[in-house]
This record gives sequence, C-alpha cells and structure tokens, in this order.
Amino acid sequence: MLSLTLAQVVGKRKKLLGDMGTQMAAEVREGLTGDMANAAAGLVQTKLQPVLGQPASVYNVDSRFQDAVAEALKTKRTAELAAAFGAGDASGLASAMERVETLQGNVVELREWDVQTEGSAESRLVEKWMQTNPGGLTRLVVDWSKTCGSVRDALCKLAPETTTLVDLALTEKYVQWRNGKEREEALPKFSMSVLQANGAERIEKLEMFKGKYLGDGAISILAACVKSNPHCRTVDVSNVSTAIRFSGSAAAKLSAAVLANLGIEKFNQVPIKELRADSLTTLKLYSKSIGVAGGLVLAGLMTFASSLTSCDVRDNGISGDAASQLAAAVLNHPRIEAFNELPIKEMRADSLTELDMSRKKIGAEGGLVLAGLLSRMRSLTSLLLGSNQLDEASVIAICNAVKESKQTKLATLGLSVNSVGPIGARAVAGMVAGTASLMELQLGGNSYGDEGVEAICDAVRENKGGRLETLCINNSDVTPVGAQAVAAMLLAPSSLTECDLGSNKLKEAGVIAVCNAVKENKQTKLANLSLSRNDVSPKGGRAVAEAVAAMLSAAASLTKLLLFENKLGDEAANALAPAIAANATLTYIDLEDCKLGEAGKAAIRDAVSRSGEEGFELKI
Repeated sequence: MLSLTLAQVVGKRKKLLGDMGTQMAAEVREGLTGDMANAAAGLVQTKLQPVLGQPASVYNVDSRFQDAVAEALKTKRTAELAAAFGAGDASGLASAMERVETLQGNVVELREWDVQTEGSAESRLVEKWMQTNPGGLTRLVVDWSKTCGSVRDALCKLAPETTTLVDLALTEKYVQWRNGKEREEALPKFSMSVLQANGAERIEKLEMFKGKYLGDGAISILAACVKSNPHCRTVDVSNVSTAIRFSGSAAAKLSAAVLANLGIEKFNQVPIKELRADSLTTLKLYSKSIGVAGGLVLAGLMTFASSLTSCDVRDNGISGDAASQLAAAVLNHPRIEAFNELPIKEMRADSLTELDMSRKKIGAEGGLVLAGLLSRMRSLTSLLLGSNQLDEASVIAICNAVKESKQTKLATLGLSVNSVGPIGARAVAGMVAGTASLMELQLGGNSYGDEGVEAICDAVRENKGGRLETLCINNSDVTPVGAQAVAAMLLAPSSLTECDLGSNKLKEAGVIAVCNAVKENKQTKLANLSLSRNDVSPKGGRAVAEAVAAMLSAAASLTKLLLFENKLGDEAANALAPAIAANATLTYIDLEDCKLGEAGKAAIRDAVSRSGEEGFELKI
C-alpha cells in the first residue's frame, strides 16, 4: 500500500474536523424538535465555521489540530446547554448561546448568575453545565450563601471528578448568636486546591485547611473529595482560632467521608490507623481542636478500639450529635475506666459519695456520659460541675437523670459557669421540684435570665417538702422582672438559709422587692444574702438603704449581708447605721465601693461598734 502524501494527511485532518462538525450538529438535534432542532444544528455549524474555514495546512501543527477538536467539543456543549437554557424558544437561542459561552472559559464567576433561586433557568443551566465536567475550567468563584441546593449538590459531584479545577474560591456566611439574636457574619474568602483535595495531585497530607475559617460549603466540598481520594493519609481541618464556622450537618458529611475512606490514617489528630488496629490503651487528645467532625470520627471508631481504657478529648469544641454519639460510644465501651477525667470505673461501681469536677472542662460529651451513669451512683451526695463547658443539652440530661433517680441521695449540685439558658433552667426547675434530697444548688454565671430564674424560683416555692438551703443564682442576667419571682420565693415558707443574687441587674426596684420579701416573711430562715453588684445608682441609693434597713430590723435570722459595688451614696449611711446598730444577729456586712463618703463610713463603723457583736466583720 502506498503511503499517504503530506497533502493527503493534512486534507484528511481537515475532513475529519468537517465530519466531526456534521456529526455534532446531528447530535445536537437529538432531543429537540422543529425550529429549535434546526436552529441548534445551524448554530453549531455557524460557530464552527471559523474553525473549519482555515487552510488545511493549519492543521499540520498538532497543537492547532488539538485546539480545533477541543473548540468543536466546547461548541457542541455550549449549543446543548443553550438549547436547554432557551427552554424551547428558537428565536432566543443565539443570545442564550452567548450567555452560555461565559461558562466555557477557564475562569467562571458564578456570582454573575442567578443560582440562588431553586429551579430558575440559570440555576438549572449551571447545574447541567457542572454535570458535563467542563474540561477547560481552572478557576471557579462561588458565593455559597447565594447558591441553591441543587447547584451545591452539582458542585459537590463535580469536585471529586475534575482534573482541571485548580482553584475554587468560596465566599460564605455563618449564623452567629449575639446578644440573644441570630445574625449572619461573612467568613474570609477561602480558596481550595480541588486537585489536591480529590487526589488528582498526589498529596498524602491535606493540611492546607488548618487554621482557616471553614464554612459549610468548604467542608461539604472537601467531604465529597476526601471520600474517594486514593492518596490521602492525613486530613486536618482543625482551627487554631477556635472559631470553626461550619454546622453539625457539614461536620457529619466530612466525618462520614473520612470513615468511608479506609486509606486515611489520621484526622484532626485523631489516630484513625491505631484505633482501627486496636493498638491503643490510652488516648490523649486534650485541646487538640478536633472539633465536631473529629468527635464524630472518634465515635465511629470506638467499637474497633476495644482495648482502650482511658480517653481524654476535653476542650475540643465537641457538641451536638458528636457529643451524644461519642458519649453513647463511651457508655457502651466494655473497658473504658476514665473519660475526660471522669472516673468511669468508680462511677459504675457506685464507690463515690463526692465528685468534684470543677473547672475540668469535661465538655458536653463528658456531661452526657455523667448523665448516663448517675442512675448507678446511688451513694453520691455531692456533685460539683462548675466551669466545665457543659452545653444546654448535657445540663438537661444531668438534671433529668437526677430527677428520675428515685434512690438519689444527691444533696449538693454545682452547675455554675456553664451554658445554662432558659431551656436548661426549666430542666433545673423540674429537677428541683422532683428531688427531695437536694440542699444546695449552684447556678451562678449562666445566662438563663428572667425566664430561667422564674422557673427555678417557682419550683423552689412550690416544693413544699423540699430541703433546699442554698441557692446561688448570681451573675445570670436577672433584672427587676426576674426579681419579682425571687421575692415571691423568699416570701414563701422554705428551708432556704442562703441566697446569692450578686452580679445581676436587679437595680433599685429589684433589690427593694427582695428586701421587702425577706422582711415580710416572719418564718424566714435566711442567714446569708448577697445583693452585691446590682446596678444600684446614687439616685435610688437612699430608697434601697431604707429597704435594707427595714429588712435588718425585721429579719432576726440574717447574719451575713453583701451589698458591695452598689452606688448607694452618702445618704444611705444615715438609713443603714441605726438598723445595723440595733440588729442583734448580723455578724458580717460588706459595703465596699458603695460611694458612702467618709462621714457615712464613719457612721457605719460607729453603728457596728454599738451593735455589741463580738467578731463583727465590716468591709467598707
């Protein structure tokens, strides 16, 4: 057979392109009818004319021939997308194709498209475009907060498959609570190297996310990529700034993807390889920023790690489903003896009468584990959990466990400085109403406010058989409104001997209401009362001092009174001094920083000396 001449080879290449154009026009017709079919086929031929109209010698250069083939394929895709975008209107096909052509470049800005409205023409078009896995796309700019669900899903399917998308620039927002209100905050723009994430580039450690502010979009796309990445061994999305801004649902996607990829050996410092191999007896991950996603991964691996006896994941921001799933895994584990500093072995054996976990940062997951074991701890009389990063769900679980334990001997419960809001306070109230053994309840430093304090105080007041002696509701955003519920509680017969209302926002009206209630309750046993730091102003200082004086004159049980850092003013001393001098039981009063003036302070000191009480302690 004779070899083809150069001219014949060159001509054959041009003929191949011409045949390709004819075939493409025919393929574009498929699925279309009438004028739209003719218009789409004709538009393909027209768009291909500049490519096919070149001299045959042009295609002798391989790169130009390859470019022509790529251009022809792109033209076909554009026509197909334009036909779908045009929704059957042949007259608008040309303009639709011009619009679609903006999606065929190397850089695409989706912010210029209406992809926020689900089912809109442009969102459907972009979704279909992503499904074609555009081969020339190298950079994509997306505003996730203005992207509908179907386009988000299409992007999450494109990301693992693309071999060209070098840079995915994401703009996102997250919801933040400020002053009791939801508000949207913008995250810094984040650029993802998709080819590293999906394994197109052979990278074993995916750490480019570490320390970044990642939102739902970045995490969802990363999850889609990581699930099938054949090269990845380590993934780290921990955030050193403690401000990880993605939701529990996004974290669940990422953790599921990590667990599904059996090649991944470490995630956010969680040693997956060792846990799967059951080669650990102790796991120390204190303050490693493993986050919600890390908590979910660890929960999913606990069944493999049957040799584990000690696990510490405190101060890691684990919450929500991650906390509940991890707690359940720990409670079901056959050998765990210590978790987040909780002595699990002793708790199961009911060998403790007191458990002080104050400031241990046991977290929501630790709180839920504790709640799950309280029914076994029948000998426990004191449980201190202050400053432990407990969330509302774990507080509710603990309170419900105490309430439901019919044999509980718990007398002291400390829940100060956690995240007890109004909902958690209602659970506390339910526990108070149903627990006869409780004698001391520490709830200071929380944010339940008036709504919460009303529920708690009503429960104390209505529990006629209750033994509660100490109630600390300080620093919990209580205002004069909530003070009315406190006053109603103090007016009713009870076993209360100490009430801490310091560092609230009672103001003059609230303080006066409390003092009047104590004064009017002839059966009161109240010995210690703190009303310090309650925003009393000099304008109302005299009225407050008169109410305090009347209370001191009537309440024979009071021995200790704290009023410091209220701006009572000079005249307050004139009202307080005679009552202090006449009171036979008071042994301690704190009036520091009350703006009394030198003459007022002298009057108070004189009143204390005239009271005749030995060992009387005055702070002024």
